[in-house]
Amino acid sequence: MTQGTQLQVVPANLQLPAHLLTPDAIAAIAAANAAAAGGIKLGGFPRISIKGSKFHIVKGGETTTIMEPAAPGQPALPMMILKVVIASANPGLSKTFYAGDYQPGDDKEPDCSADNGIVPDAHIVNKQSPTCAICPQNQWGSKISKTTGKDVKACSDTKRLVLLPGADLAYEAAGLAIPPASLGDWGKYVKALSERNIPVNAIVTNITFDATASYPKLLFSFNRVLTEAEYAQVVARAQGDDVKNIVSPVRQIALPQLAAPAGPTAAPAAPAPPRPRRPLLRPCRPGSAAPHRHPYSAKVSRAPDPRRRSARPARPPRRPSRASRTPWDTSLRTSSRPWRPSGSRTPPRRP
Repeated sequence: MTQGTQLQVVPANLQLPAHLLTPDAIAAIAAANAAAAGGIKLGGFPRISIKGSKFHIVKGGETTTIMEPAAPGQPALPMMILKVVIASANPGLSKTFYAGDYQPGDDKEPDCSADNGIVPDAHIVNKQSPTCAICPQNQWGSKISKTTGKDVKACSDTKRLVLLPGADLAYEAAGLAIPPASLGDWGKYVKALSERNIPVNAIVTNITFDATASYPKLLFSFNRVLTEAEYAQVVARAQGDDVKNIVSPVRQIALPQLAAPAGPTAAPAAPAPPRPRRPLLRPCRPGSAAPHRHPYSAKVSRAPDPRRRSARPARPPRRPSRASRTPWDTSLRTSSRPWRPSGSRTPPRRP
């Protein structure tokens, strides 16, 4: 990836004086530059696009196709293979959702996105769900692919990598989002490296397109092992702010400024008095005893009313049961005939 001829507005080898290299001065410079660029969209970090099965650099809102060096007397051709070093990667799957269909040349921000694949990003206004796990756009069948006609997810899963050119490790880092159709090939490539104990950031990786696919599909292969000096340089670059910003982009939320009131504001109205609460115990009827609460029950019970009890007729005494009667008890006889035991033919002897 070679950089085209550009106007150098700031010298690359400019040395700052000592008073601008102190920690306080560096913080003040960052704040001043942020205020100067506030509200201006600079396009974020450089990234690699695979639109049309070709490699493009998208930076500052401009898209430039990566071309091979032209041979003498031959036109320049698009570069179909990238020889890069994977300096770092987002540990999770990033998710992006677009409400409408993609239009050629459209570079708008997604309607919803999640860099960590767990919760939507903080700058998203219209979040589709509190978490990605329960989001309806993250379920299979929420969208039909126009390319394959199969059920897919409306929210796409991508793997974000940070690439450095293998021929120039000091060049500007760029991000690459592996599309869903290429995640399987990327997983197989990393698995093959892991089985041989080869770190992915210690080699040069070839990235090309699958010629048999009708859509942009990436393939990955081994190129060479980095030298000790090159590997140390890659490890140092991975700790830089430019690489960390690609792995986990830091976005500032622009809050709208409210207009000042035209005139003096009126004092806030006094709060309404609290509404009286309904008493727990209902008032008793005139002449009845006051209601009381049982100590072991939440229900309200009333004292007995003597007037209601006196109005009831007296209950007759209960007759003794048959088991409690005796053969000689004549007070309960209803007939004048003498009592005979069951099965006896002769009358009992009277005392």
